[in-house]
Amino acid sequence: MSQNNYYTPGQGGAPTGYAGPPPPHTNAPPSYNPQNPYNHPPPSTFTPTPSYNPQNPTFTPGAPPATGSAPTYYNYGQPPTATPTHQPPPMGVQYQPSHNPTHVFTPTPQSYAPPPPPGQYNPQFPGQQGTFSPGVPAPQCGAPGQPLPPTQAVPSNKPAPPRIDPGQIPSPTSVADGRVVKFLTGTGIAVVPPPAATQYVAIDEGNPTPRYMRMSMYCIPANNDLLSTSHIPFAALIQPLAEPGRGENKVPLVDMSAAGGPVRCRRCRGYLNPFNIFVDGGRKFICKLCDCENDVPDAYFSPLEPSGRRHDYQSRPELSCGSIDIIAPSATATTTTTSAVPVLSQQATPTSLLFLIDVSDSSAASGFLQGAICSLKNLLNTCKSTPASSNPALNEETLIGLVTYDTSVHFWNITGTLPQAQMLVVTDLTNLFVPLGSGLVVPLAKSFDVLNALLDKLPNMFGTRAIGPVAYTAAVEACSLLAQTQQAGGGARVISFLAASSEVNTNNKKRDDLKLVGTDKERILYGVRDSNLKNLGAMCAKRMTAVDLITVAPQQDMASLAAVTSTSGGKLHYLPSFTPRDSASLSALVLRSAQRDYGYDGVAHVRTSRGITVSEYLGGPTMTSAKDIELPFVHSETCLAVCLKHDDKLDDKTEPLIQFAMLYTSPNGQKRIRVHTMKLSCSTTLGNVFRSADLDAISNMFARIAAKEMMQAGLAYVRGLLQDKCVEILSAYRKHCASSSAPGQLILPESLKLLPIYTLSIMKNFLLRNTGDVVPDDRIAPLHFFNTSSPSLTTPYFYPRCIPLHKLSNEESDSKSGQLVPGDADPEGRTNLPTPIRLSTEYLEAEGFYLIENGQEIFLWLGRNAPAHFAEYAAAVDGTAEIQTQHPVYTRIENVIRAVYTQRCKGAVLRTVRPRELLETKLIGWLVEDKLGDHMSYVDFLCHVHKLIQGRLA
Repeated sequence: MSQNNYYTPGQGGAPTGYAGPPPPHTNAPPSYNPQNPYNHPPPSTFTPTPSYNPQNPTFTPGAPPATGSAPTYYNYGQPPTATPTHQPPPMGVQYQPSHNPTHVFTPTPQSYAPPPPPGQYNPQFPGQQGTFSPGVPAPQCGAPGQPLPPTQAVPSNKPAPPRIDPGQIPSPTSVADGRVVKFLTGTGIAVVPPPAATQYVAIDEGNPTPRYMRMSMYCIPANNDLLSTSHIPFAALIQPLAEPGRGENKVPLVDMSAAGGPVRCRRCRGYLNPFNIFVDGGRKFICKLCDCENDVPDAYFSPLEPSGRRHDYQSRPELSCGSIDIIAPSATATTTTTSAVPVLSQQATPTSLLFLIDVSDSSAASGFLQGAICSLKNLLNTCKSTPASSNPALNEETLIGLVTYDTSVHFWNITGTLPQAQMLVVTDLTNLFVPLGSGLVVPLAKSFDVLNALLDKLPNMFGTRAIGPVAYTAAVEACSLLAQTQQAGGGARVISFLAASSEVNTNNKKRDDLKLVGTDKERILYGVRDSNLKNLGAMCAKRMTAVDLITVAPQQDMASLAAVTSTSGGKLHYLPSFTPRDSASLSALVLRSAQRDYGYDGVAHVRTSRGITVSEYLGGPTMTSAKDIELPFVHSETCLAVCLKHDDKLDDKTEPLIQFAMLYTSPNGQKRIRVHTMKLSCSTTLGNVFRSADLDAISNMFARIAAKEMMQAGLAYVRGLLQDKCVEILSAYRKHCASSSAPGQLILPESLKLLPIYTLSIMKNFLLRNTGDVVPDDRIAPLHFFNTSSPSLTTPYFYPRCIPLHKLSNEESDSKSGQLVPGDADPEGRTNLPTPIRLSTEYLEAEGFYLIENGQEIFLWLGRNAPAHFAEYAAAVDGTAEIQTQHPVYTRIENVIRAVYTQRCKGAVLRTVRPRELLETKLIGWLVEDKLGDHMSYVDFLCHVHKLIQGRLA
């Protein structure tokens, strides 16, 4: 068989060693006591059987599971009523995905083959010859271009060993059922919120919604010994300015100026929250952070109800909501939130939005310059049509400025009264200055025509002559100087574009020493070696200038460039395979960066109840004291990881609190205090701790730990560290919570049954992937992404979603029963999404047409033998052809795409991938359940984990 012969699931010629899945199994229905949320039924078990008839015509390898029901609202967190398994619970009943505390199956040691030694690189990507397309057969082993040697059956009296059916092991696709979950945060403590990658509507009833704060566990161990035994990281993931989901309320804005400012505890300085207790008829309150009794200001007094609540608690968000925004009084500390003495603060002003464009010949030749200009023109048109009340971050009154650069820096006077823009060139890069006191930054509404005309002329003015390295560092410094001027408002968001080799790369010629790749010294390649860039990032942070970098330049010192973005509070976007075809994607990325909500000049503080304290922060913030962190710029996607620890034993009857408070300046220049207060439970039983574990938060912490450790150790060590952490957690559960089970069974806690696949996905990510096609620069972007991203972004990034669009039918939805056919939308516009398939070649078909996305990018993947109407639709998406005949399924495809964009692909542009295109290689790497180079498949990894757990328990 030649290297271009492939295997297609469901199309003859099974690969060597493929035995197919066993027949379906049955489980006894669980019993559940609704009076005790921790009283779960015993785990159900099954054992794969060796009996399988390959001639069975009813078996279709890779057949996707049945589609889900219509999207409906459900409550979340309490036991459901008795309903058929194929129907969702009725409205108004708390919904829980699974009540089984454990997931059990029996792995087969015979099915596991040890991986190659770590540290070896496979020059072929992803461990196969040639390329792969949906439905195109995968190559078998043998010399390239040579037929396989004939195989002969070896007679044996031993029965064939049972194999694990990949369809029966835990999968993230079982969680994404398309239903909309209603989650009430005040339902009770120790209730795990819905998975981050699913659709839910969260209602704040005392605790913050999971969009603002997720805990690694909601029932914490009572002492440090129990925490060490569980091996679960104790952390809070806080996204202070997260955007509310569809159907959710914004964080309420509270004005306490009548009471003399925010009501706080006199001892710990904690802010008033729903869990404080009012006593003495409402004249005093007890702070639940430190148990201190405080006087209530006379202007804030309200009598109490017989239940002990204040009469006005429903009308005061600070007494009923876990997340609030408080208008800071004019006398508020700007340097630290722990100071008991207020310090007068100056009136803040709105920041500006600056564009920094590379106009070198490399930028013009690659099409990046034209793409950047189109992106800015699209942004300006959006900005002009947006009133200030609609979006404070980007509107018609936003201050706009433009700076270009090549070997020198060019400022532009874009005053609206000028007939055309004026260029002011600064060639002395060692003594930069702002050449004009006004006109460089102006409101968009006053300079729209002048700026728009300038953008049309830029491609003809630059990019015609070859030049050396561009002055990116000097250009960023020039923007920070401009941001400090009065015309810019005292701060700026900078969206910078880089396409040419910069002076940063020239100063670090030895950064790509290939001899270090695959060794323990590879960490050197990820450190910042240009001190000028490190200092520039600190300078930008001091000047309240956040720098977003969008670069397509190959062979750049990405580690040093990323230092500016991470220190200043911006984001790094690395697009090494950019082509003019990707201009629409670039435009969407720029618009998303400019539209997101933000705050600047922030100082945050985390307070905890007695017995708990903060140990460290992961995610790049600057600590100014033992607990204070500086946030010079924070946007809606910024997420902080707060690592916690015990400093004393806790009573299992206590309900510890964690409060995050951030003093910041809003986009309109108003000083505010964002407060999130979370109440937890405490237990001396490990079973309760594991039941309350949050998989999304723990896997996010795994990625952050990997990003931190790879700066200090080799990648092989980091991959082993993640594997060990996964094994330690599962071993602890097996030993202390399921010790009576058979030794041959792999027992997974229901809350963490997907921990192995998420751990494997992180190891296969570009951050840690051990394949020869990954260069050090490819790891920098995911490193900074994991350091600052929330679980809602990292979870789909770990395990992308693959939706089979070719399974959409032409059937009509049943309007009487309310059952929607996948692809149809309900009256509220919510689409019933088809059930995703697992990320393995076993589930791809030659006739398939797939939508695959990871929250950051979205593609339409066309199979080799896809029907003509799907190929026509893909061509229409590309703009290479028009739809001639309107197929009935097109409307449902558009509904699915629209729903995916609404959920989590904001700012991405839909692109099509055809068989054997270069971009298809990237999507192959997303199939995380398959073997990838030296990395194991999901089935083999589970067997390996089981073997390691058995070794620890022996």
